[in-house]
Amino acid sequence: MREEQTREDYLREYQEHKEIREELESADKPEKSGGEEEAVQEAVFEQAPQEAALLEYEQEIPGVEFTLPTIDEMLEAGVHWGHQRKKWNPAMEPYVWGEHNRIHIIDLTKTLEGLKRAQQFAFKTVFSGRLILFVGTKRQIKDIIRNYAEQVQMPYVTERWLGGTLTNFITIRHTIRRLDEIEEMIRDGTIESMVKKERLMLMRQREKMLRLLGGIRKLTRLPAALYVVDTIEEEIAVKEANRLGIPVIAIVDTNSNPELVDYPIPANDDSARSVELITRHLVDAIAKARELRQKQKEEIRQR
Repeated sequence: MREEQTREDYLREYQEHKEIREELESADKPEKSGGEEEAVQEAVFEQAPQEAALLEYEQEIPGVEFTLPTIDEMLEAGVHWGHQRKKWNPAMEPYVWGEHNRIHIIDLTKTLEGLKRAQQFAFKTVFSGRLILFVGTKRQIKDIIRNYAEQVQMPYVTERWLGGTLTNFITIRHTIRRLDEIEEMIRDGTIESMVKKERLMLMRQREKMLRLLGGIRKLTRLPAALYVVDTIEEEIAVKEANRLGIPVIAIVDTNSNPELVDYPIPANDDSARSVELITRHLVDAIAKARELRQKQKEEIRQR
């Protein structure tokens, strides 16, 4: 009953203020000639090349359209539900629409804006031939993250994040090589010549490494970006990415700090349906990038 009431309130408020927001936005934007726009863009590149690079990633991609969820779909999936007011992070204030029974309600227009920016960035990253590491270790969403990552052949971590996965990547690669060695011993039959105790130890070691490192086994270099569900749960992963300057796309709930990520998507990060909806549309952009890149490769071969 409470969810239905909030849904009706949100839709009514959204419809009432949609036209007003559009009028205000159009009034706030001064008209610029093409020359002025070029001058502003050049000034940005001269003064802050790093910021300009990010702006370039956020520009519209000609000829490519991304699918976005509707307001109804997001309400149905519970994307709008935040945490209790006492648990909120004040940095999330721009993304909060209001509250209901002391529970914050996320502004779904901000969710769509964040998702669109993330799609554009993910598309350009994957189209350039780089990888995005998917991270989500919460029990209710780990299968969703693994399935979607495998669908677009991206690395993923759905079990415990090992400290140093990014900052101590060389050691992680050594561990993966050890896993390869054990599997080679299984294939060529070498393991059968070992005593039972040693054989069991190696098999247990293999199972543990597969569980923790199986998703990043083919990751031979640091990823170009991270896609994280719940920045509080995956705090270490976000810190390591920030330390190395790796951009982070993340679903941020009202108890999270959006300032720690480059591409925040305000949404409910506890609901499996909410995470699935956001992830599905992000993966759609990645799949389009892979398809277009493959098509261009084939065209080059035929020349």
